[in-house]
Amino acid sequence: MIDLLEACQIGKERALQFGATEVEVYGRSTKEVESFLERNDIKLGKSHSHAILGIRVFKERAMGFTSLNELTVDNIEKAARDALKIAGMTPRDENNLLPKKSSSIIHAGLYDEAAEGFGPSDSLEVALDMLKTAKSHDQRVTVDSGAFNSSIFDNVICTSSGIERSERISLFSWAIMGMATEGPEVSSFDYQVGSTHEMRGINATTAAKVFAENVVNSLGAKRIESFTGEIILAPQALMELILQTIVSSLRSDNVQKGRSKFKDRLGESVASELLTIRDDGTNPNGPGASSFDREGVSTSPIVLIHNGELKSLMFNTYTGSKAGTESTGHAAGSPRSSPSVGPSNITIDPGQTSKESLVSDLEKGLLVTRFSGNTSAVSGDFSGVVKGGFLIERGEIMHPIKETLIAGNIFDLLRNIKAISKEREWVESALLPYMHIEGISITGG
Repeated sequence: MIDLLEACQIGKERALQFGATEVEVYGRSTKEVESFLERNDIKLGKSHSHAILGIRVFKERAMGFTSLNELTVDNIEKAARDALKIAGMTPRDENNLLPKKSSSIIHAGLYDEAAEGFGPSDSLEVALDMLKTAKSHDQRVTVDSGAFNSSIFDNVICTSSGIERSERISLFSWAIMGMATEGPEVSSFDYQVGSTHEMRGINATTAAKVFAENVVNSLGAKRIESFTGEIILAPQALMELILQTIVSSLRSDNVQKGRSKFKDRLGESVASELLTIRDDGTNPNGPGASSFDREGVSTSPIVLIHNGELKSLMFNTYTGSKAGTESTGHAAGSPRSSPSVGPSNITIDPGQTSKESLVSDLEKGLLVTRFSGNTSAVSGDFSGVVKGGFLIERGEIMHPIKETLIAGNIFDLLRNIKAISKEREWVESALLPYMHIEGISITGG
């Protein structure tokens, strides 16, 4: 076995020797320490490591791709030859090209050397603290599952266009999920996640406490009558209901394939003036942060929607070439496949209203904490179940709800935003506020 940088360099050199016009070799090695929670108990911690290399070649603008996870010279040479064989059987595409070399920096705050000494016993200790925190909050809490993970990633890329970059990233992440039970009653299911690049930022017990509070507070759910009204989406529900569809529509590949409502809409109003969406791969507080993307292009902050106006899409080199523009640093994916398009750390700008005021200003509506349903990424039509929610009347939270459906259109909701909270929370790789939206069809059980 050889190290990752040497493997990338060998792959590039061999592919050029074998007849490639352009070559990109992207490698990632991962060292992980994990502990798991299951059915109110803790499982043994474990550690493992692996590496993978992806070789992408162009021969007269025809592309071939292969990947391998045994990094020996013989395997790398075979993979390079296989990629060229694939290129020989695929059609040419004038947009198959690599990004040019440009200035590069390594962003601070993404690697903590202390992660090198974080072992299975440390992981078990954090996971056990999560379990104790949740269970001690209330005997009715059941921890169905959970995990704590410590990872160190090495990302390396070498290309025939002159790019040679490497970066080490540490990431601590945690999750806890389950419900509360009281006699025959089972609460709404809830899950909480969190992450940090630095060991001092580990705060898994806070997630466990919030989880326990949420499931206990959702006991005693009642049916409600149907009405058309207003909802407040908590950050997690905002992610589940709205953000995933919007991010899909902001991907340039979906726009170019006719799978986005934002086709030919640049410079136009697509949402309420209250809405500003950004993506920032340089933000060290986000788990999706990195110094360069899947193609070696530097990440940088970008405004996608500003005050409701569509300002930019997310491009990788291929889709940028098709559109006659440059990559925005949004080549996504692992060494197991050729680059796709995707975000790093999506953020929605905060508003001017506290989340408490969002509730107190609402005459009648719902606070939705979790949503599960069907959404068309193309049309934006959705319908689904409020998996966690509360009835609000005259500015007060009355009680949790059950068997409640909501339906509408995502792109209509974007124009019906009434207020956005000052407070924001990280949900996976997105920093999101609470959002007050009008005109929702609410069907009670």
